[in-house]
Amino acid sequence: MQMILGLDDWEIPADTEPDQVAVEISVSIDNDTVALRKIRDPEQRREEAEYQRNLVARQLITDCRIEVYVIQRKGYQVDMTTTLAQLDRIAAYPGVNHVIVRRTSPGRRRKIRKPVTYWCLKLQFIIQIEGRKQGLTSVDEQLVLVKAKTREIAEER
Repeated sequence: MQMILGLDDWEIPADTEPDQVAVEISVSIDNDTVALRKIRDPEQRREEAEYQRNLVARQLITDCRIEVYVIQRKGYQVDMTTTLAQLDRIAAYPGVNHVIVRRTSPGRRRKIRKPVTYWCLKLQFIIQIEGRKQGLTSVDEQLVLVKAKTREIAEER
């Protein structure tokens, strides 16, 4: 399973070679659940799962020649620095669930725009018509779409 998250959040110069782009990533390691289900004792299963995750992490670090890395507690996640060229290889590695890009160099994070919110308000207008004797007022209802951050601000407008 190959899943790279957060790469689209970074603006990387187009003229830069993938080998020249340093990438700080977090790699999520998955277990072989079929083999673990065969182990009855929960403590032994937990130890075997941790052993498998650490084994996959160490094999990944060795095979990809990673020099800067930190294996997080219980081996669920490995934080490492690599190049953009190796990102696909790491994501496709057996036992890797997904890869999250934390930082690139060179490159800067794209500004994330906040979503625009619209509020639909139901307005009632009371209309009084001159010269009318019966039913001096009539009521008109309209739906109005207002762009605002909160409902209270929309109602004020």
